[in-house]
Amino acid sequence: MQPRGIARVVLEPPAKPSQGLRQLTGETRQLIAALDQRLEGTGEDLIGTLAELRGAASALGGAASQLEGLIGGVHQPLDDFAGTGLYEFTQLVGETRLLIAALTRITKEFERDPAGFLIGSGQKGFRPE
Repeated sequence: MQPRGIARVVLEPPAKPSQGLRQLTGETRQLIAALDQRLEGTGEDLIGTLAELRGAASALGGAASQLEGLIGGVHQPLDDFAGTGLYEFTQLVGETRLLIAALTRITKEFERDPAGFLIGSGQKGFRPE
């Protein structure tokens, strides 16, 4: 593959240095003209895009401020919950486990002897003397 454009001028040494310089200058002018043609009309698009980016950045800044306000408002209640509420909740869970264990024992006793559980197993009936 043969080098093209400026690469050809730079990579292939010219016969005369002045000829190479003239050729490099000509290639550079062609490149600038081609870039000019390609970029023509994109300036307005670029300005519009930059304006949209500024608007998006401003909206993002506003959203960040709102989020900071929300977090700031919730910060103190979260600290209170972590300081006291979480400890109380842990105690509640422990006591609930004890309650469930006691209810399990009562249920097993009831299943084993329902009449004795309800009336009491200490009564033997009436005995005349």
